[in-house]
Parts: sequence; structure tokens; C-alpha cells
Amino acid sequence: MAVGLSIKFDDKALRKALEEAPKLAMRSAVTAINKTAAQAQTASVRRLSAATRIPVRKLRERTKLQKARFNRSPFARLVALTAGVPIDTLVSRGLKKGGISAAGQRFPHAFRATMRNGKELIMERRVVGGQRVPRLPIDRVKIPLEPEATAIFTQEVTRLATTAMPALFERDFRYRLERGR
Repeated sequence: MAVGLSIKFDDKALRKALEEAPKLAMRSAVTAINKTAAQAQTASVRRLSAATRIPVRKLRERTKLQKARFNRSPFARLVALTAGVPIDTLVSRGLKKGGISAAGQRFPHAFRATMRNGKELIMERRVVGGQRVPRLPIDRVKIPLEPEATAIFTQEVTRLATTAMPALFERDFRYRLERGR
């Protein structure tokens, strides 16, 4: 998703400086883009964590920020892995009547399985019509992120691009004009 941006300045001196020093303006724009992208990453991960009750640390591991560069590409990219989070990576506990709970959710047909390499995973037999399938297939239990994650990341990126980025650009540009670089 790309967000376009146009900035209007009220200050005539700043507008004139913008025309005279396009290189400084480009550096300021790249800085503002990177700061806005980092803020969007933090805000999105926190909102998604509150919505799904998955720890922020686990969700942040599943996002990647590719920063904008002055010489190469003046675009920042925020990539988020929206596939389900396996609950064996979260803190989980067993229930008295069978099953496992993690991240505030209960998985009644889940069980711990030790693989040949010694790793312990949480698996679940498929449930069809309220009844468990007798033996196979078994799947790894995951908490889905997909519908909420895309919406939250899109909202945060557009919100911060329209509100925070112009102010960050103007502040950085004024600072670079004063310092002369």
C-alpha cells in the first residue's frame, strides 16, 4: 500500500528554501519517512497485541521495516507476517479436562506432542461438526491474525502518514537549514 503526501507551507521563507535546497529537502523527507514508518510499526504492533492478547515481543518479531534511502529508494516498506502465530511459541498451560489455553483463548482438542528431534509442539486433531476426527490428520494450533492485522497496519500507516509525517519533515528541514547540511 502506498501513501501519497503533499505538504503545504505557510512560511514563505521555508518555501523559498525548499526550492533553493532540494537535496536538503530530500534528506529531510527520507528522515521523516523512516521515523513515520518506525512509529507506524510500533503503534500497529501494540494495537494488534491488545486485540489478540499476543505479547508485543512476539508480534514485533513478525514485522520488518525496510528503511528509505537517500541514494537508492526514497520509499520505506513495512512488512508484516500475518500468518497464524503457533501457540507453542507462547506461554500456554493445560486445562483440567484436557486441552490447552494460550493468549486468553481455549483450545479444547489440543495436546502437546514431542517430535523426534525433541521439540515440543502443540497439535490438534481436526474437528468436523463438533466431533473430533479419530486419528489423522493433526495440525499445529495457531492463533489467526489475518483479518485484523491487515486492517490495523493499514489504518496506522495512513493515520501517521497524514498527521505525523508533515510535522516531522518540517521540523527536520528547519533543523538542516540552520545547520547547513
